[in-house]
Amino acid sequence: MTSAQTHPRPQQARSRETEHRILVAAVRVLGDLGAEGLTTSSVSAAAGVSVGSIYRRFGDKQRLLLATQNELIREVEGRLLDSVMEMAPEVAEDPRATIRYVTTAMGRGFHLNPDAQRAIMLVGLRDSTVFEAGRRLSLRASRLFATSVLRHRDVIRQPDPDAAVDFAYRLVHSSCVHRLLEGEFLDSRAPHSWERMLDELSTVNIDYLLGQER
Repeated sequence: MTSAQTHPRPQQARSRETEHRILVAAVRVLGDLGAEGLTTSSVSAAAGVSVGSIYRRFGDKQRLLLATQNELIREVEGRLLDSVMEMAPEVAEDPRATIRYVTTAMGRGFHLNPDAQRAIMLVGLRDSTVFEAGRRLSLRASRLFATSVLRHRDVIRQPDPDAAVDFAYRLVHSSCVHRLLEGEFLDSRAPHSWERMLDELSTVNIDYLLGQER
């Protein structure tokens, strides 16, 4: 195999770099201006590329929105995978520490580019294609959560460990989505930071999964 076959040509590398710059800028615009503000013009200005360059790569606004969502999904999923892979051995061996770690990791994934995630979730309420892409990410995150926690299956104090772990993930997911969509003060006037919410969700999941069977 020649070097020309094993290494991308400079033009191809520049094209990929430009596309990545456009998508990173699009995620930023989505967070700042919402889906309505995600236009070829706004992304062009944020990325420092021509409108024509965006049209050639992504076409209409719907395709640009889906590509932006995919970039956001890659970023969130990459962060989740990295977090689980970086779990220290002493944490992985301790059921309580594992549950706290993965609950926190999942919640922090939702808090990555939160304004952009909120915007795409709102689009998903009326756009089935956007909704399905988000649903697939959630299901992959659910499997990652379950794989991490169910290595301690023998100490889970619920009749059906698989169903219990699934519920624990649903609790994290629903709490984080609610917080993203509705904000901090819908349910109460008391301040309640994102990290505090994750700490308390971790405690709830530990007590539910490892406490006495009810």
